[in-house]
Amino acid sequence: GSVSYENRRLITARAVTAPGGSFAHTVLIAIGDEEGIAAGDPVITSNGLVGIVYEVGRAYARVLMISDINAQIPVILASSSWPGVTTGNNGPFLALRYLPEEAMPRVGELVLTSGHGGVLPAGVPVGRIDVVQDDYVRIKPAVDLRNLSYVSILVGGTDGIDTNNLELGEYYTPLPQDDDSRPFEGVNALGERQ
Repeated sequence: GSVSYENRRLITARAVTAPGGSFAHTVLIAIGDEEGIAAGDPVITSNGLVGIVYEVGRAYARVLMISDINAQIPVILASSSWPGVTTGNNGPFLALRYLPEEAMPRVGELVLTSGHGGVLPAGVPVGRIDVVQDDYVRIKPAVDLRNLSYVSILVGGTDGIDTNNLELGEYYTPLPQDDDSRPFEGVNALGERQ
């Protein structure tokens, strides 16, 4: 099934890997506020979530990738809708935290954005669980963050939402079933049509 992103428009831009900025895992994209890009806009590929725009210039924007140690994404487990939060660690994997004790995460399980707070739409793939060891759950991101050429930015749709004050709370929502279809139409991270 595909993800609905009501009241948002999709803009594709070239990703330019650039070190620097306040955060370790960022990517510079060749588009800015002259095209309507704003801080808080989600950045995706056809495979899933890349990150969130955190700095915008006239013709560029910097994206905080989900792998950055400062990135915390409200998510749910696709098969059970248990809520949690992914956290980056400046490496290739994410940690899944704040799962309820009753949750039983499984290796291979799809992890999706929950939509909590309204900044990220619900149902965007974040990754799949690849390690479950006691209380530690590791996620392999859905997008290969080291090989980005093109990304899509979801612009708009956050009117009335305070993007500077997102509190984690209980959040449950029905989402598409875990299947192997692509949730987004468009270009993947390498610029290939999907």
